[in-house]
Amino acid sequence: MTGIILLSYGNIASELLHAASHILGEPFAKVECIPIYDSTDTIDRLPNQIEEAMVRLDCPHYLILVDLPGSTHFNVARGFTRHGNVAILTGLNLPMLLRVITHREDNIDELLQYSSDGAIQGVLSFHPEPAAKKKAVHD
Repeated sequence: MTGIILLSYGNIASELLHAASHILGEPFAKVECIPIYDSTDTIDRLPNQIEEAMVRLDCPHYLILVDLPGSTHFNVARGFTRHGNVAILTGLNLPMLLRVITHREDNIDELLQYSSDGAIQGVLSFHPEPAAKKKAVHD
């Protein structure tokens, strides 16, 4: 099983985890949320927080989901990929998290693919029909 660590500004990660639990109807083991607040010591504290989460999760592989690529917490987490058993996926959203949870028994490459696909497929755009076109259709 892959251990999941969610890094996000404020309580976004814990709220997404709560929503996923509601949707799937169960609480999840081996998932940790680390809230990020703008602080001058984030860069000093976060590596220890991630390491402590990994110890608590005690898994052979870890996937760190990060809300914002390029952020301080992303940059800190990226350093953990040197361990060889840690992967990172950015753009944390609910469809991504649902995929991570339901496919976490898969190998890490498949998990990354399913999860990123879920995140992308969860973003849809709907444009209003122009008024002139509506009128012509209804006439």
